[in-house]
Amino acid sequence: MLDLRAKNRDYFLAIENLLNLRPYLEKDTKRRYGLRHKEILDIIGEAPENLEEIIQFIYNDFNQLDDVFVTPDSTGTVNYKEGGITREQAKTARRGLAIEAREKTLENIKRLPSNILFDLLEVWGGKKGAFKTNQYGEIIITRPDFKMQSILKTSQANLYLDATLTTVKLAALIDIDPTEIITVKQETITAKNNIVVHAVDFSGLGSNNWGRTRNADGELLTKEEAEGALKRIIATIDKLKDKFPEISIYALKKYEKILENHYYWFNHNRGGNHDQGKEAIAAFGKPLPDMGSLESEYITLFGVTEFDNELKPMGFDDYYKESCNQEIIQYVGRQRANLYPDQKFHSFIFAPDLDLTFLKELGYKVVYEDEYQYIPELCRRRKRDKWAILEAAKGLIKAGKKITQVAIAREINATQSWVCKLFGGDEILSWRDFCKIFHSLYKANKETGIITTGTEENATMQEWLGLKPLEVALDMIKAIHNEGWESVVDYLRKVCPHEAFQILGILALFTPNGYQVWQEFFPEVPF
Repeated sequence: MLDLRAKNRDYFLAIENLLNLRPYLEKDTKRRYGLRHKEILDIIGEAPENLEEIIQFIYNDFNQLDDVFVTPDSTGTVNYKEGGITREQAKTARRGLAIEAREKTLENIKRLPSNILFDLLEVWGGKKGAFKTNQYGEIIITRPDFKMQSILKTSQANLYLDATLTTVKLAALIDIDPTEIITVKQETITAKNNIVVHAVDFSGLGSNNWGRTRNADGELLTKEEAEGALKRIIATIDKLKDKFPEISIYALKKYEKILENHYYWFNHNRGGNHDQGKEAIAAFGKPLPDMGSLESEYITLFGVTEFDNELKPMGFDDYYKESCNQEIIQYVGRQRANLYPDQKFHSFIFAPDLDLTFLKELGYKVVYEDEYQYIPELCRRRKRDKWAILEAAKGLIKAGKKITQVAIAREINATQSWVCKLFGGDEILSWRDFCKIFHSLYKANKETGIITTGTEENATMQEWLGLKPLEVALDMIKAIHNEGWESVVDYLRKVCPHEAFQILGILALFTPNGYQVWQEFFPEVPF
């Protein structure tokens, strides 16, 4: 680009803003994040109106290869007898001239514009494509594969077989109108009643960073030395293997050694028959594609030019979610359950805030569970003990005893000072308010034994528990009185499955038939 300044200063000044990217492309500085497409656009500003003219000028200059490759000067024809020089001297002279020409050629090549400059300028000017930088100071440009599009367009017909590719994305890939694509048959797995997908709410796996795998000396940690989420994953895998010795484990590749998983998201979940006929498989974490790469793909395929306040292209959130869902759809098909209608299969997914409604729409049976059912001893103590306090308080009230911190501490095998901490500091609920609200929540009812509450009291208890389970408590009470448990179950089938699981979990604590209904609603809990 600097060579352009010498050849055409006006053109150089028109695209000079590209040099504003220099600080972000320093190789020696490692950053946590790179720049996104919109951030780069904001840095370099609007493209000049004569950008096409500038691109053509640079391209023409680039193709003048005769000026780039220097031919060595010739020593001419030498008559060694009359010229007074030896053959060795002539050979040395030619070698020197060749070296000089090569050095000049290399110098000319260095002054040539990089191939990437043309793509950068074209995307800047509005042609399909996207750019970003990574944490290592490299700029990455995504462009459509025009050769593939050209080949496919010249064919009279093309047949595509894919479990997750949508018509809209396929049309964008080959650059045709979606209406030109004819779906001959859309077939999904027919025998889904023999496979249960377990969506287990598992904290600590909301990103692709689950914990360290090496100690301070750079040595790999053993399974016994694992901490945090990795420790809980290992304990969960051990529990699963007790029941399903041949279970396959899917996780992230970077945790292969410590988790001893042989299968990875974005690879083995996408295809293959390695788990065909296997009774159980388990995956940890959500398949979260690299957001920057997927954003570049989205902008390139659909030519997005509008962005939200967070600099994301409009509609990208749905595209990202759909991409995650496609990975999960591929995963639950690895056992080929449809080929074994007389067998029963389990497919586990351990991750936080799972919403597998799309699998239900495809006909899969999805049950929502909590990590507490698998590793109660490793759940966070504060959360675990809050639930234990509710059970202890319920037991004391039934026994006609007074609810005190000393009595609660004795019931949950803790100290009074620890119980006091659960109602102090940043906690929303004081001990005094807890006793008051709990008595109002638990009023023995001969017909249902269910809690009664007002909205304000209930919201306080919910926030203290870190849940949102019973905003509809009063409506449920009326429904149970008037129409029985079936009406409540019908209602719960319509709400978010994870919320339904939490609601029934509390009802199981406070109602005579709650645990029975909970089991009927979520019958496929293996432990």
